Amino acid sequence: MTTQRVMRPLNVYDRFDLVKFVRRIDEMPPPPCALSDNPALVANWIRKIGPIETSDVTDLHQIMVNLLIENGSSVNGARQWLAIDGPPLVGKTLAVTAAALRIHDWLCDNQADDVAAPFEHIPVVIISGNLGDGKLARTLLDKIARFIGVPLPSRGGFAAALDCLEAAMRNVGTLLIVVDDAHFIKRSSGTRALTDHLKDIMTALPANFVFVGAGLQQSALLHVPSETVAPRSGREQSGSKVLTEGAFQRSQYSAVEQLRLRMQYFPMRPLPSGDRKQPDDRFIERMLSMIDQLDRIEGFDPKHLRTITALKQINVRSGGRTGRGLKLIARIASLAANMGLSPSRAHVYAVTGMSDEEIDRG
Repeated sequence: MTTQRVMRPLNVYDRFDLVKFVRRIDEMPPPPCALSDNPALVANWIRKIGPIETSDVTDLHQIMVNLLIENGSSVNGARQWLAIDGPPLVGKTLAVTAAALRIHDWLCDNQADDVAAPFEHIPVVIISGNLGDGKLARTLLDKIARFIGVPLPSRGGFAAALDCLEAAMRNVGTLLIVVDDAHFIKRSSGTRALTDHLKDIMTALPANFVFVGAGLQQSALLHVPSETVAPRSGREQSGSKVLTEGAFQRSQYSAVEQLRLRMQYFPMRPLPSGDRKQPDDRFIERMLSMIDQLDRIEGFDPKHLRTITALKQINVRSGGRTGRGLKLIARIASLAANMGLSPSRAHVYAVTGMSDEEIDRG
């Protein structure tokens, strides 16, 4: 049996890994060989197929371009930011990454004068919002700085780090910052200081912000901290906190109110799964776009994946989520390819756990 070297997974938020990210499906390299020559290589190629062109990619690309244009004539406190909200595996990360990197390439070609030697042009930053348990806002600054390759001062606190990062971003021409997994900026960690700092970051840094996540409305971005409540009397004590007449009411909390008013909201939702009925036409179209790529493999026939029964199984198991559906097709096809075979009902059942008869009865 031929063994294949196991590689360390790529970090999709690393600038050097993102260089390798395929921007458009027609830029996907051809299969490495025929199925019969090396099934393992073919299976590995199948798992890398993407990004599939969907209306989400097109819409997000245009919305982010519009954000850049609109904010280009707005002063700090008036700049809009974009919230992309949706449940897990609906396809947010791949769609946002593809759209943002297309903007990156366009800016590199058309706004090269945004940066001067000896600095490298880095117009788009993509990072994770999983900020851990430390000083959350400072961690966000550190991640942006690490992406563009500059150290931030260890002394001087948040303000000094923010000033340093602003100068560094101007040097490299950063115009767009995408924070994926932004739901990790957790509501439970959402103190007033964190929300104030998030607003300061989005106001002070000369860039456009896109936050991507599940449940952003409940994240610290838009969450009114629990200590920000109006007292029932002139002065009262709540635990160790003393609330005075000067305390903000929830509806008056300035940072959250400003963030809400400056937000552009783009929801990404699962397509109607219809239980075991006919899948949504958009879901079928997206899955077929993935399956069409499999036709490029010599000796590999994906016709069973195009049957309505197989598409129903994928639709039901994915719950109408585009990202999940595409992953299921990749798993089914790579499972078959590893065996030197084309996908069959047995491979679909092995991955989805749903038989043809079960779907047809539904």
